Amino acid sequence: MKIGTDLDGVVVEFARGFLKFYNQKFGTNLKYENWRVYDFGEAFGIPREEERNLVREFQQLNLSDSLNLIEGVKESIDRLAKNNQLYVITSRPLKLKEKTEKFLKRNFSGINFQVFYSDEFNKEHSDGKAEICKRERIEVYVEDSLECAVACSEITKVFLLDKPWNQGNFENNRIIRVTNWKEVLGKLKK
Repeated sequence: MKIGTDLDGVVVEFARGFLKFYNQKFGTNLKYENWRVYDFGEAFGIPREEERNLVREFQQLNLSDSLNLIEGVKESIDRLAKNNQLYVITSRPLKLKEKTEKFLKRNFSGINFQVFYSDEFNKEHSDGKAEICKRERIEVYVEDSLECAVACSEITKVFLLDKPWNQGNFENNRIIRVTNWKEVLGKLKK
C-alpha cells in the first residue's frame, strides 16, 4: 500500500517547538491547547509576512532539528515500512530539503521515504498535497490540517490526527479522525 504522511504536526512536534520559540522571543505565555486555527498568523494575531519570517527564523536556528517526534510515530512508521511504500508530503519549502532528509535519516534509519515538498503556504511549488497524492497514487494519507485533509480526501482516504486547530464539524466519510498513531495502525489493519 502507498501511505503518505505530513511531517510537521504529524511526525514531528513542530507546533509545540514553534510555540516555545514564540513565547521566549516575545515574552508571551500562549498555550498549545488554545491554538484553535491552523494558520499561525491568525492564531497569534500577526500579519502573514511576519508569520513567514518567524517560521523561517525558527527553522534557520536549527531548532527544528531538535524537535520531538510525535508519540508513537517511530514504532508506527517502522511497522508500516515493512509492507508498504512510505511517502512524506510536507509543506516545508524546498530549501529545507537537506535538513529535512537528514532529520528523517537520523530518526528513521533504514526507511526509504519518498519525500515531496509542496510548500503550499509560500506557493513556491505548483503541486499541493492533494495533487501529489493524486500523481503518486497515495492510498492513505495522514494529516493535521483540516483544510489539507479535505482537499486530499477527494483523492484518497485521510487520517486526520486530532489537534486543537483542526476541531470542527465536517461530513466526509473519507476523513477519519484519529487521536494517535496507534489508532492509525489499528484502523489500517481493518
